Amino acid sequence: MAGATALTGRLRVLTVARLIAVLITVGLLSFAGMVEGTDVASDLLSLASAVYLVANLVVLVLLRVTPRAVRGLRDLTLVFDAAWGVLVLAASGGPFSPFIVLLYLQLVAVTVLFAWQTGVKLALAYTIGIAGLMLTGTSLGGEGANLYVAGVPVDVTTLVDDVDTDLVELVQGIFAIVTMWVMVGATAYFSSVNERDLRRSNRELAVLRELNTELERSLDLDDVTQAIAQGTVSELGYRRAVVWRASNGELRPGGSSGFDEDEVAFLETLQLSVGAGTVSEAVEARAPRLVAREDPRPAALADAFAIDSPLVLVPLSTEGRLLGLLTVEVAAPVGRSPKLKGRDLRILATLATEASLALDNARLHAELRDLSVTDALTGLYNHRYFQQRLQEELDRAVRKAAEDGPLAVSLFLMDIDFFKKVNDRFGHPSGDELLRSFAKLTLRVLRSSDVVCRYGGEEFAVILPDTDAEQAMQVAERLREAIERSNFTGSDGRYLGQVTSSFGVETYGSGLPSRSEMIQRADAALYEAKESGRNRVIHADDLGEVAASMHA
Repeated sequence: MAGATALTGRLRVLTVARLIAVLITVGLLSFAGMVEGTDVASDLLSLASAVYLVANLVVLVLLRVTPRAVRGLRDLTLVFDAAWGVLVLAASGGPFSPFIVLLYLQLVAVTVLFAWQTGVKLALAYTIGIAGLMLTGTSLGGEGANLYVAGVPVDVTTLVDDVDTDLVELVQGIFAIVTMWVMVGATAYFSSVNERDLRRSNRELAVLRELNTELERSLDLDDVTQAIAQGTVSELGYRRAVVWRASNGELRPGGSSGFDEDEVAFLETLQLSVGAGTVSEAVEARAPRLVAREDPRPAALADAFAIDSPLVLVPLSTEGRLLGLLTVEVAAPVGRSPKLKGRDLRILATLATEASLALDNARLHAELRDLSVTDALTGLYNHRYFQQRLQEELDRAVRKAAEDGPLAVSLFLMDIDFFKKVNDRFGHPSGDELLRSFAKLTLRVLRSSDVVCRYGGEEFAVILPDTDAEQAMQVAERLREAIERSNFTGSDGRYLGQVTSSFGVETYGSGLPSRSEMIQRADAALYEAKESGRNRVIHADDLGEVAASMHA
C-alpha cells in the first residue's frame, strides 16, 4: 500500500509537468509559426494536443478516485507521451526539431520516477515513432521542408554542402535515437546508484534502530555492554568486538562477541590502560580510530585479538567523561591496507552516541540502585537489602533441594562489643570510623560469595549461601579472630584499644524456611554470646547446651 501511494504521488507530479509542457509547446509552435506550412498540420497538432491535455486531466482525476489503478494509468500515459511526442516532431521538423529536447526530458523524468524498466518502455516507443518518421518520410509541414521558423520553410539541404538529404535525415534520426538510449542508460545508472545509497542508508538506520532497541531493553550494565558487542558483530558485520568499561582510569572487558568460551574467560583477565598511544589518541579525539596491522598497540589489545588484525577503536563517552571503549576487528582487504570508509565512520559514530547514552543510563541506574540498598556510612548493603537477599537465598535453597537434595543456607549476626564505651570515650566520629574499619575488615576476611550487610547500629549481618552449620561456624570464628587481632584507630588516629565482637549463627538445612524465624534464632544466639562473656561464636542449635553449662 505504501508503494502504491508513492507511485501515485510520482505519477501525479509527472502528469502536472506534462500539462505544463503541452501548454508551453503549443504556445511556442503557434508563436514561431512552425506549423503554418499547412492547415492540416496545425489542425491535427491542435487536436492531438487538446486530446493529450484532456487525457492527462482525466488521469489526475482517476488517481484521486481509484489510486489502486496507478500502474495501469502509468503505462497508459506512456502511450499518450509517445503519440503526442512523435506528432510534435512530425509537425516541427522530425529528428531536426528543437522540441526533441522534450522527449529527452520526458525520458529522464520517467526513468528517475518509475525506474529504468519504465524508461526503457518509453524509449522504445519513441524509437519506433522516430524510425517510422524516417522510413515513411512523413512531414506534416509540407513536402521538401523539414523545419518551419516564423512560417518560413528551411530546407535541411541548406545546412550542409554536397551531402545527400536522405543521409542527413538518417544520421540525424540515428543520432536522436542513440541519444535517447544513452540518456535512459545514464539516468538509470545514476538513479540506481542513488537508490542503492538510499537503500543502504535505510538499512543502516534500521540496523541502528534495532541496536538501539536492544540497548533500551535493559538498564543492567553487563547486559548493555553485551548488547553493544553482539550488535556490532551480528548487525554491522564486524568479525569480533569487545566493549571495555572505564573504571578509575582503567578499561576492563564488559562484553564481547565473536569469541569462544575459553577466549572469553581469558578476556576477563585483561586490563587496558588509557595512557599514551592509540587508545589515548582515540579517547582524546572522541572519534573512531583505525589501528592497522603495522601500527603499535597495547599488549591487552594484542592479547585480545590477533596481533596483526586491523582494529577500530571507538570511544564511548558523554559530557566529556569516558564511559568505555568499543574495539572491533575488521576484515582487511587482500593485499591492501584496511581503510575506514565514510559509511563505516558514520555508522560507528552513530553507534558510539547511542551506546554511550545507554551506558550512561545503565550507570546512573546502577548508582541509584546501589544508593537504595547501600548503607551510607560503611558502604555495605543495608537492612532492606539484607531482608530481600535472605529471602531470595532461602527460595533458591528450596528450589535446589527439590532438584538436587538439601541445600544449606547460613546466617550470622555480629555485634561490636562495648561499642557505646568507644563513643563515650573517643567521641562519635571515632565510633563512625570504627564502624567503617570494621566493615572493611569483614569484607576482606570473608568470602566473595558471602553477603555482608549493616543490620543496624553496631550490629552486622552476613548471609552465607551454600554453607552448612559447621562451615558457618568456621567462617565466623575466622572473622572473630581477625577482629580480635586488629588494631583499630579513631578519627583522630588514637588507638581505640582491643575491639572484639560476638556472633550468633543460624543455619537452614531442610523443611519450610522462615526468614523471620532464622533471624530470631540468630539474634537469640547473638544475645547468648554476649551474655556468656562476649567475643565468642554461638550457633542457635547449641543454645540449650550453652544455657545448661552456664547454670551448671
